[in-house]
Amino acid sequence: MGNNPKVSVIIPVYNAQRHLEKCVNSVINQSFDDLEVILINDGSADSSGQMCDEFAGRDKRIRVFHQSNKGISYTRQFAIDNATGDYIQFVDSDDWIEANTLAELYGYAAKNDLDVIGSNFVMDLGSKNKNIICQYPTPDKFREAVISNEWGVVWKHFMRRNLFSENGISFPSGINHGEDYIVCVKLLLATNKIATLNLFGYHYNYIPTDTSLTRNSGIKSTLDQIYATSVVEEFIDSNPAFARYKAALTKRKLYCSQNLITDSSNIIFKHLRLKLASALKFVSLRSVPAFFVLMAAKLKMIADSFLKS
Repeated sequence: MGNNPKVSVIIPVYNAQRHLEKCVNSVINQSFDDLEVILINDGSADSSGQMCDEFAGRDKRIRVFHQSNKGISYTRQFAIDNATGDYIQFVDSDDWIEANTLAELYGYAAKNDLDVIGSNFVMDLGSKNKNIICQYPTPDKFREAVISNEWGVVWKHFMRRNLFSENGISFPSGINHGEDYIVCVKLLLATNKIATLNLFGYHYNYIPTDTSLTRNSGIKSTLDQIYATSVVEEFIDSNPAFARYKAALTKRKLYCSQNLITDSSNIIFKHLRLKLASALKFVSLRSVPAFFVLMAAKLKMIADSFLKS
């Protein structure tokens, strides 16, 4: 490839053989063809790595990297470091995009000299789809929505690549959930050249799979999300100009607290269910409500301490 492409499409790949062909085909068949496609095989145990090499053999715009499993955060940062396009679009390997998506996004960015564009998306639910509207009238409303927990994910944002290096923004190491929340917030706070486009180009496959890179749930995910929120809070606190976003951040903290209570409760009930059933044989029935009240109070204390931090 001679001159640098206008868009780098980054697709992290991990055990994605079921959906990968549809995902990659949706990118290379775009009406906009001034692009490169970066496939990073993150230690897949299935045929995903071989499929990536076959794609590259058929289309010179595709670049493939293979690595041992390092997680989504490391993989995304590696891709950014190796991208050459003016703009970056992330696509998860089990998602896909409409044929005019990149033409619409790049055209809007170039026409309006934008650094970040947010857009709507389609949530694919198997037997039906749901359109998710993400439109905000001002840059501040855009930032507030993402900070408060409204889809702060990188695949929903079309980003100027230099925005990362010029502002020292990178994906954090050590977490695989919430890492894109940190990046999205920092990108949106780094520039005023942001806007949303009324486009339903991205299809988000909401059917969870065991091998999904980003959609696992549970206590580990919740703890990563809490850590990501604390990183964003520290970043906002570091600049007095960002103080107006603290109310939005409180909404995000409340969301994380609710998830922590739910996940902790599930773990407690899962591991203590049999022991509790046995123990209840030896206690008065009147003490059972008190047990659950004390448990709820303890979990609420954990959530309150996070909200106050």
